[in-house]
Amino acid sequence: MTKNRRFKRIAAAAIVFATCYSAQADYYRDGIRNYTGKNYVKAREYLLKAVETGDYGNAYYFLGEIERNANNFEDAEKYYECAVSSKTISRGYLKNAYWNLLAFAERVQDYGKVVKISRGMWLRLGDGSAKRKIDTIINKFLWTDNEPAIEKYRQGIRLKKEGDQGNALKAFSDALAADPGYLAPRFEIGMISYKKGDMDRALSNLETIAGKIVFYAEVHIILGEIYYNRGAYSRAITHLDKAQEYGIPDRATDYLIATKRGTCRFQTGDNENALEDFKSALSIDPTALQPMIMIAAVHIKENRYDDAMKMLNRANSAHQDNPVVLFQIGSIYYREDDARYVKYFDRTFDAIKNGGEYSEKYDRIVSLLLAEHYKNRDFSRVTEIISFVPGDRLNADNLLVAARTYFEIKDYDRSIDYFEKLSLSGEDSFTLSQAYARSGRKEKAKETLSRLIRDDRYLKKARSDRNLSPLVRELEASSKENNVP
Repeated sequence: MTKNRRFKRIAAAAIVFATCYSAQADYYRDGIRNYTGKNYVKAREYLLKAVETGDYGNAYYFLGEIERNANNFEDAEKYYECAVSSKTISRGYLKNAYWNLLAFAERVQDYGKVVKISRGMWLRLGDGSAKRKIDTIINKFLWTDNEPAIEKYRQGIRLKKEGDQGNALKAFSDALAADPGYLAPRFEIGMISYKKGDMDRALSNLETIAGKIVFYAEVHIILGEIYYNRGAYSRAITHLDKAQEYGIPDRATDYLIATKRGTCRFQTGDNENALEDFKSALSIDPTALQPMIMIAAVHIKENRYDDAMKMLNRANSAHQDNPVVLFQIGSIYYREDDARYVKYFDRTFDAIKNGGEYSEKYDRIVSLLLAEHYKNRDFSRVTEIISFVPGDRLNADNLLVAARTYFEIKDYDRSIDYFEKLSLSGEDSFTLSQAYARSGRKEKAKETLSRLIRDDRYLKKARSDRNLSPLVRELEASSKENNVP
């Protein structure tokens, strides 16, 4: 397309837009003129034409006003909802539309809807009264008219402030006994239990509150966290969804919900929505490590290694020598049979040794590194790894590599310690007998040899070993004496 033709098309589109916008504005002005003159039939006609030509929030607002004044509340609510969804509405009209929607929802006592409308009002206008509205409704559901119960609750609050949690819990329990429907003391019991680590009691109380006050976002966040930590991922997702649906957004809370819900979805196999959550978390904090690691994990799970590697390289640039990142990069190279996996697993181990936390997921790379470095006779690296890894994390293959390595570097006592933890093959039993002999444990060496020299292979090898040959002669002499009638 030539520049001239492109210019003509742009100009034509601009003319059409200007014409439509002019018509829309004319319809809106005619509608307002009739609305001011109380000719609501003509006002409705012109305002409907205005919204038919495009998004016109002010027109939707006045359509809502017309229907509200005519007591057509269902239609009025519909138009107010269009008004608050519009991007082209005056701030004053937007605020009035929200308050009218709140009045409709409160009239039918749909408090969940009241909270959602208040949430939207906060998002669009940043109006503090919207947050106060939510707090007022929640407090209404938490409270009671039972004076003895209120007195016990206030006593509990005073004791809690003084640091006497034991008696505070008793006071809250007494308040609950006086009025089982009183949710404020139940909330306090739940929160104290949560902070003390008594998750069963916390769940029991907070789940009751969430069932009664479904729009209590803060309670849903805590419940989501408890279920997440327990590995009950589906239940965690349910509560985190509710927290997002009803809560007033802030960066820290949005990030927490996105990362935890994304992890839950990943664990339940919902990779697509998990990826959306992690991307959302990354948009909140572009340098955050957790969402980058989890995005890579989703790609790895779906065998999209190139995409995973791009994200891991980004993570590695932002978080140098992080063991989790290095581990995932090494894992991809290992899956692709690329020898670079050794370098990255070595760097993973070094990062853990220099301040990271050793967890079970690193057991596999320890086995691979030990086998690789032993094969290359890098015994100092083998002993470095063995010395660092917790003993209960070493499997039989690791112990055998350790035993053989310490034998090679002539640390016979340590070699014996590892050999004695294993059920050994003939070759390793023979090495153990050599270790016994060279460390001065003559009787243990003879005991081990006595089982081996029945096989000519090991008998021949023992006779050619300067430490074992005298023991063989002793064993043979003893055998002859025992066989004399």
